[in-house]
Amino acid sequence: MTKLNDFIPERKKQNYIDNLYSLFDQYQSIRKSSPDHLEHIQISYSESRIISVLIQLHKPNKIIEIGSFIGYSTAHIIQALECVSPSDNSIKTDKSIFITFEKNKKYYSILRKNMLDLSLKKNNQNFNEKSDKNQKTNIINENIDIINFSHLDLITVNDNADICLDNIKNRFFEKEKIDMIFIDGSKNSYPEYLKFANKNLRKGGLIISDNTLLFNSMNNYSNSDEILDKKLKKMWININSFNQELAHSELYYSIIIPTFHGMSIAIKV
Repeated sequence: MTKLNDFIPERKKQNYIDNLYSLFDQYQSIRKSSPDHLEHIQISYSESRIISVLIQLHKPNKIIEIGSFIGYSTAHIIQALECVSPSDNSIKTDKSIFITFEKNKKYYSILRKNMLDLSLKKNNQNFNEKSDKNQKTNIINENIDIINFSHLDLITVNDNADICLDNIKNRFFEKEKIDMIFIDGSKNSYPEYLKFANKNLRKGGLIISDNTLLFNSMNNYSNSDEILDKKLKKMWININSFNQELAHSELYYSIIIPTFHGMSIAIKV
């Protein structure tokens, strides 16, 4: 019976591109802080470069990330936003607002530590790994924290985006539309995340979605009836539904970049 992990070795095909750019990766320490032997589920470095280039071209000011895991993609988004000068963006205000969701408490704890570390380093403060006395943060409640960077406020949310996405968006953005959404959460919820984008993304807004080839498994089956593993089958159906809607919707102009994971790029028209 074919399972999702059976496709992991095929990632070797991407090694040339990743190795080509990995020397520039400032966030290997974050990547390697992954627990439970799950480093492979993070975006590749080449995918982080794609995200960075798109952000610097698009210059978003209000951003939502669904599924931050331990913060590797989050760090690259923060870095890309730092490269966007306010004078280059007529939409941009003094500070960007970046909301990121991670529902797993264990991963969220690592994410929060990684982001506090990153914030302190960027603000030239000494970071003591054995103590968080010097960490400046605005704790809203046990599930929401605001970490301050010079160019943005990072709002970390330890909750299930499937349940609280609308409430969190309305709390921090009110009725304003968002500029960009990065989707890397529950694969079975991708169609629901797209419905959220339909309502809340501004015209000209950007959607970046990871895993839209589901670790290359989308290329190995012509339909879900060929899949015996129930977990993989359910994800395949939902990712395919997401891909079909995004490809054929009149709301978006989109393409899937054929990385190992598959990365979809869409502009709301």
